[in-house]
Amino acid sequence: MLLAVIDPGMIRADECLPPHAVILIYHHVAEETPPSTSVTPTLFQSHLDFLAEGGFHVAPLDSVVTALRQGRDLPDSTVVLTFDDGYVSVYEEAFPRLRERGWPFTPRQHQQRLEEEWRRAQGRLVQELGSAPKLLAYTYGEYSPAVQAVVRKLGWAGLGQQSGAAGPRSDFTCLPRFPMAAGFAGLETFGQKVSCLPWPTELTPRADPTWPLDAPEAPTLALVADMTCLRAGSVAAYASGQGKIPLRWRDQEAGHLEIQAPDPLPGGRSRYNVTAPAAEAGRWYWFSQVWIVGQEHTY
Repeated sequence: MLLAVIDPGMIRADECLPPHAVILIYHHVAEETPPSTSVTPTLFQSHLDFLAEGGFHVAPLDSVVTALRQGRDLPDSTVVLTFDDGYVSVYEEAFPRLRERGWPFTPRQHQQRLEEEWRRAQGRLVQELGSAPKLLAYTYGEYSPAVQAVVRKLGWAGLGQQSGAAGPRSDFTCLPRFPMAAGFAGLETFGQKVSCLPWPTELTPRADPTWPLDAPEAPTLALVADMTCLRAGSVAAYASGQGKIPLRWRDQEAGHLEIQAPDPLPGGRSRYNVTAPAAEAGRWYWFSQVWIVGQEHTY
């Protein structure tokens, strides 16, 4: 899915507080749409009020991606608002509220899943809007090494639906976005999410997310952490439907760890989330890996 952008105070970063941004993904902003893809207008208004009162900086997605790619500074509390699937409630409920505040946002538009079609669609956006950012949002947040290779070849940035913050050392073929819907959009956890930090690690490609349904065990995620930024005993890992799960330090001094859920993953989409408290109270380093189990990839 191609993205079209409707058009950052600086802080000098160090390795443990790099330039970063939290990207949020919304679908419906409505009362009677499916809860799994919806927030109510009242809750959405509460999100905007929280961001305004907390001094968050709402920025356009393409500007943020460019700054992170180039390692340039961003305001510490930068947030990006994205909306998938082009539902009418975005225009009727979200757009007026954002326009009133003068805040940018990024809608996603459906396109075919072939490189030629992406290029053609990009040309159409340029024709209609005068410009088009090199951004691609993966359907359902699903991607594969093959499609990542195409995104990398084109010099674009890909966006998933796994949680966490984006930073200069993120994999730009699959940047994280926090889904805002159902039980994941409440104000009790919203502040924690929009204040989180990118996982402190060297830039490494994400793991292949595909996993066979008949596998006798869950996949193992190998992760590297910058141990100058966190303590080994503070790192915690979680798996969809299994809660907190064990992790193994392969080389604690070098920050090499492995995470594996104790039980096989069910068919469909699952995630591993890895968190650790940052030095600043109330903030967390956050990494999320999506797993696509037993599904033929449609890209």
